[in-house]
Amino acid sequence: MRSHIGYATVEVRLPDDVFDDDVAGVLAHPDPGNCRGAAVVPADKGIYLIAGLGMMNQDPPRGIDGFMAHLDAAPSPIVGEIARKAEFLTDIATRVRGSRPRVGENLTQRPDGYLLTGDAVMAFNQLYGQGMSVAACEAVALCRSLSEDSSTAGLAHRGQTAMKDVIDVVIAMAVSTDGAYEGAERIGVQRPSADDMEAGALLSRVATDDPEVALAFKRYARYLDRVALQSPSIADKLAAWKVGNREVLHDNPLVIPGNIG
Repeated sequence: MRSHIGYATVEVRLPDDVFDDDVAGVLAHPDPGNCRGAAVVPADKGIYLIAGLGMMNQDPPRGIDGFMAHLDAAPSPIVGEIARKAEFLTDIATRVRGSRPRVGENLTQRPDGYLLTGDAVMAFNQLYGQGMSVAACEAVALCRSLSEDSSTAGLAHRGQTAMKDVIDVVIAMAVSTDGAYEGAERIGVQRPSADDMEAGALLSRVATDDPEVALAFKRYARYLDRVALQSPSIADKLAAWKVGNREVLHDNPLVIPGNIG
């Protein structure tokens, strides 16, 4: 799945008054209508990362002027405004990658004890910030497989197969989101249908307003768990929003939204 991702980050220190107490960071993600995005997120010991995000070859430059212009072109200018108040602590580092699963469970021959995990088995769009979550879910799947059968014979194959459900969820996310971009290269996967894209868009809209939907959506995105999203109460909320032709209220790109609920 080649959506031609560009990604650049820089470590910064921010003034104490940049965010309200209940705000951790800001994400202005690219979308098919604007392939440039930006984010500022906490890292460690008071340090933040400012990131330029790009899809479809809209790569953020390493030079400071080009990097700032990229931030300014995001769906919200807030990250660019914050960057101008920041103390840059490192050079701007660029990374570019697509999404690619390796179907290790289909290997007909493998060295004893050889197991793929993390990015080695599923490298995907790092703009979504799921890498460590996926690796952790793979570890849980391996643990469950070991609890069912701890024998070493065939262990690598069993462990690899146990991770398949996790990988299938992640690649479905990548295809449904990145596949919506015109010009995205899909090798062995299909473009998401119009109905699937609309269903995802509806879920995103409702999640801006309803905390139950928002938490279920985040659990799906971070824990790869769809159970909460499939509950009758959420289905009712999605249907009511659609029938009522409701619109997103917190959509001012110049304002960081407050807490919902």
